[in-house]
Amino acid sequence: MFKKVPELLNKSQKLKVFLYFFFTLIVILFELLSLGIIIPLVASILNPEQSIKYLSILPIEIGSVNKDNIIIVIFVIFNILIISKNLILYLVKKYQVKFIADYQKFLQDELFNRYLFFPVSKLLNNNISIINRNVIDLSSEYVNNYLNPLLTIIADLVLLFFILIFLFLAEPFFTLSSIIVFSIFGISIFLITKKTLLLEGEKYKDNKSERIKTLNETFGAILEIKSFQREDKFYRNFKNITEILKNIQIKISILGFIPKLIFEIFAVLIITFFFLILFKNNLNLNDILPLIALFCYAIVRIVPIINKILNNAQRLKYSEPSFKEIYSVIKYSFIKSTHGEKFQKFDKEIELSNVSFEYIKNNILFENISIKVKKNDFIIITGASGSGKSTLLKIILGLFEPSKGDVLCDSNSIYLNINQWQKMISFVPQDVYILDDTFEKNITIGQEISEIDINKYEKSVTFANLSKFVENLPRGKETILGDKGSKISGGQKQRIGLARAIYSDTEIIILDESTSSIDEKNELIILENLKELKKIGKTIIFVTHKKDLKKYCNEFYLLKDKLLVKK
Repeated sequence: MFKKVPELLNKSQKLKVFLYFFFTLIVILFELLSLGIIIPLVASILNPEQSIKYLSILPIEIGSVNKDNIIIVIFVIFNILIISKNLILYLVKKYQVKFIADYQKFLQDELFNRYLFFPVSKLLNNNISIINRNVIDLSSEYVNNYLNPLLTIIADLVLLFFILIFLFLAEPFFTLSSIIVFSIFGISIFLITKKTLLLEGEKYKDNKSERIKTLNETFGAILEIKSFQREDKFYRNFKNITEILKNIQIKISILGFIPKLIFEIFAVLIITFFFLILFKNNLNLNDILPLIALFCYAIVRIVPIINKILNNAQRLKYSEPSFKEIYSVIKYSFIKSTHGEKFQKFDKEIELSNVSFEYIKNNILFENISIKVKKNDFIIITGASGSGKSTLLKIILGLFEPSKGDVLCDSNSIYLNINQWQKMISFVPQDVYILDDTFEKNITIGQEISEIDINKYEKSVTFANLSKFVENLPRGKETILGDKGSKISGGQKQRIGLARAIYSDTEIIILDESTSSIDEKNELIILENLKELKKIGKTIIFVTHKKDLKKYCNEFYLLKDKLLVKK
């Protein structure tokens, strides 16, 4: 699993990780130097005369050192080492925090971009709450509870290794015995909690998406909930989910701090045992105290390191489901076709050649549909609900691929360069999504104020018969329309969708029941305007259940019994 982590890092990020470990080695060097001065420090307190010999080890010569000032000199060196180590450690930690923050932003941007360019068929299999969870929550969960602990574990293991080597050289038997005891205990804890951590991590991931889903559904259907007086039921659902998440966090926190308490008990027992053995062998107190001081100081450093390694190992196991989810999204390969014939313009006709489609194998929605739409045509496709009209439009749009057959533009398959094909089309769905932004920004969707073409904007507003509507808004075109258009009607949403299509000024306009909520007067005005678009080179494909609109088009089709029939 760990070997997959580098696959989620680019070259620049890998270099930053390398630098982090390089700086960590410098911290380890100072850690070992500060550890190594413990014996001279204690020895100088017990016997200053015998301690001057330790200064000969230093790479520089220190003058005027005698038994009266040796303690001061060693204390000064010790303090310089500790201060230097902590200053470097501060810089390393600051570097690590910045790297983690930068990487979290990068990962969230990358996930958002990945989902944005996923095929529609793939997105339809994902609940929006899962996408929200992955982009916002799981990305943070992975970075803070998987990548960061992994980097910390590697750094701590290297530090622990060198400290143990140092202690082994000072006292092999005691060091080896301590390593065996702590290793057995640490590995046992991890193996015992491993399965629990994995299961709780999976449960936490699933309930996070359930919490977002419950929030979305509750406030998305708030009118119905209040109408049927179901507030208590939805509150109970949300409360149950937060209760599960709370219990998971409590369990993980307890599993995290128990090892620290037990490690500290073991450390005290081992030091006591070591002291008693040395004392029982009638060794000189001046000889054994420096060694005991060294191990006491080392254990004060080692116990937190071991506990941190174990805690981070638990976090890795707990966050493994998050990592797998993130990895599957980032590494999901899809082909963004950019090769083949480029659709610079649409000159002659769109052709559906023997197109068939099935959502589920052997459950055919429609089959062998063949139709040609000439440039400047205005065609209408009608049919019963569930007959496949909207799906057929999505195939023409290139959002779905047919199970059989092909869609051609001037004899070239649109799938040779789907991006270029889609740039030629404006699509207006039945349920138009309204941004929680101004009226103007909803028409010119995705454009900054400086990029807006005023002439095209005014033309689109007039086309959708929205001029008077805008005039009556509290702040005109600067009026905020509310979340999902909560401040306007369904018909007004659809007219805004039509205005968007006109503002986009594409060669092909595809409409999916795009006037179903518009009142008859405005619908007739819009249909007349659509007819006029033929004169300026626009091709219109309009799906509707209204058969009485036949007079506005030059081709009328009925989708029935899996076949498309010209009427």
